[in-house]
Amino acid sequence: MREVRFVIPGALDLPTGGYGYDRRLIAELPAQGWEARHVPLAGGWPFPDAALRREAAAALAAAPDGAVVLGDGLAFGAMPEDLERAAARLRLVALVHHPLGDESGLGEAESARLIASELRGLAAVREVVCTSHATGRRLEGLGVPAERITVAPPGTAPR
Repeated sequence: MREVRFVIPGALDLPTGGYGYDRRLIAELPAQGWEARHVPLAGGWPFPDAALRREAAAALAAAPDGAVVLGDGLAFGAMPEDLERAAARLRLVALVHHPLGDESGLGEAESARLIASELRGLAAVREVVCTSHATGRRLEGLGVPAERITVAPPGTAPR
C-alpha cells in the first residue's frame, strides 16, 4: 500500500466542515490503496509563530525522499519557504478548502499578504486539490494553472 502523509494543523476532531473533510479523506484513502498517515501540527495557523514554523519544517524534514505529503491549506498556505525547500525532495500536494485571504474578518492588507503567501506556496507543490469548483475557479483567477487543480467536492453521508 502506498503512503500519504497528511499534514493537518489544529485538532482533527474539531466539528467543522474542513476538519470533517480531512477526517473523511483519511478514512477513505485506504480503499483507494493509500495508507493515510496523519501528521498533526499545533494550532495557530495561518499565523504561525517561530515555534510552529520549526514544527512544520521538522514534519517535512522527517518525510523520506519521494514521499507524498498532502498538506491542509491552513498550514501549507502559510509556509511557502518550507514548501520551496522541500519541493525537489517530496511530492507535495496542497488541499485548499478556500484561499486563506478570502476568510471573513480580514483587513485588505492582511488578506493580500495571505493570498501572496498561499500563491507562493502553491507554486511549490505538484498538485492542488480543491473542495469546490468555486475554489478551483478562484485559484485559477489568482494564477494557479488549471491543469494542476483537481476538484474533489465533499459528498454526503448516508443517513
